[in-house]
Amino acid sequence: MHSIVIALKGMVYGVTHIMPGLGGSLVLIMMGIYEEFVEAIGNLFIDRAGLARRLRFLVPLGIGMVLGMLVAAVVIVGFLERFPTATSVFFMGLLLGTIPSVLRLHSDMRPTLGRVAAALVGIALVILVKSLETRVADGARLTIDDLKRPA
Repeated sequence: MHSIVIALKGMVYGVTHIMPGLGGSLVLIMMGIYEEFVEAIGNLFIDRAGLARRLRFLVPLGIGMVLGMLVAAVVIVGFLERFPTATSVFFMGLLLGTIPSVLRLHSDMRPTLGRVAAALVGIALVILVKSLETRVADGARLTIDDLKRPA
């Protein structure tokens, strides 16, 4: 039963590798397995005495991760093709929804004026880059015929 739970957590972790805006470490922290994951990976080839225990954790996690990545890739691509705006807003909501969990992890993570200002500047930069990306992409459509024409 423990292996099934770890595999399910691995599926969630695998989704983070496909889903934009979600960090795998953050999800591992939220699921309560970050320390065990780091310990298992960091000591995998160093401490032979705990190898079997680490593999009992990492193998189901890895299997779940691969399954999660495969399922998420198919589902997310389908949603992005059919509902691009709604899917993007959903991802932004997921990202924003993790902020309270991160803030609760440490007492020194309380919002301060500087942190809020930095977050707002970061958000503004993301919006600016995204709008520039769209404008450049719209203006950069060239065909082979355009390149063959004399200037």
